[in-house]
Amino acid sequence: MNNFVKGVLLGVGVGLLVAPMRGEEMRRLITDRASEMRGYLPENEQLDVYKQQVTDRVSQTASNLKDYAQQAAFTVKSSASNLGT
Repeated sequence: MNNFVKGVLLGVGVGLLVAPMRGEEMRRLITDRASEMRGYLPENEQLDVYKQQVTDRVSQTASNLKDYAQQAAFTVKSSASNLGT
């Protein structure tokens, strides 16, 4: 319980340090940070390449899973047939 109280007090302290910022200042800060982050995003062409790579991998994985499921079904049927004879 003691740690909980310390955490609450720490949260209140941080809130008081941040809260005095006016709404206009906060909006400007958020806008500036968003503009900075845009520089880190890949271009549309690179996103298309990533999208195609992910699509290809998902398709290959789905195909592999289908093959494994068919093999498992065949194995189960074979085992059941062997038990029945």
